Formats: sequence, structure tokens, C-alpha cells
Amino acid sequence: MKGLFFAICLVLSLPNLLLGLALAVLQHTFVSRNPIQIFLQFLEAVVWGIPAAAVVLLVLLFTGFFAATQRYGAFAAVLLNAAALALVFFRTGTPRDLWEAALFVPVVVALIGFSWIAFFDSGKPESATIPG
Repeated sequence: MKGLFFAICLVLSLPNLLLGLALAVLQHTFVSRNPIQIFLQFLEAVVWGIPAAAVVLLVLLFTGFFAATQRYGAFAAVLLNAAALALVFFRTGTPRDLWEAALFVPVVVALIGFSWIAFFDSGKPESATIPG
């Protein structure tokens, strides 16, 4: 059951992680003012960035399904989500009204879920609990 909860939190945090990756790629790309250099840096960042992000998400997904690695995966997901959220807020600014803030509700829910798994979960597998 915790594996499914972990996967749901990962899906909720996916837009934040992708937006953080996109902002990092764009920041790295527009350092120079040469159009050819911009195109080549963008292509290089996309060629390396998208597969790296996919591998990180797959590793996080696999760590969520094993009881021994769930806490470590959740801790890594908290760090990645916090870094991506900080990058998004640094580049775009904080939300100006309630409707903009509503876009970050799934990320906050995912951060709460990952934090619960990483820091407050008992660490015992579900089958090890004694009924009654």
C-alpha cells in the first residue's frame, strides 16, 4: 500500500520536477548571445537532461516499491522536489494570487507525503505488524 502511495506522490510531483528541469535547461542555454551557440547548448542540454531525468524518476519509482528502500527514495524525492521548487520560485517568483498558488497544491501534497514516508514512518513493513 505504501508503494502505491509513493507512486501517487511521485506522479503529483512530476510537473514540478519537469518545470525545474526545463528552467535549468533554459538558464544554461541562454548564457551566450550567439544564436548557433544557444541552439547547440539547448540541444546538448535536452539530449543529456531528458534521459537523466527519466532515469532519476525510474530509480525513484523502483525505490518506492521495496520496503527497504522506500525511506531513502522518499528522502531523495523530498530533496529533489525542494530544489526544483526553489528553482521555480527563484526564476518565476512566488505566486501572486490564489489561482497561481493553486498550481503548487499537488507539489505540496507530494512533499508532505514523501516527508511522512521519509521521516515519520515507522519503517516496519506492513506484513510485520502484529494484528490486535
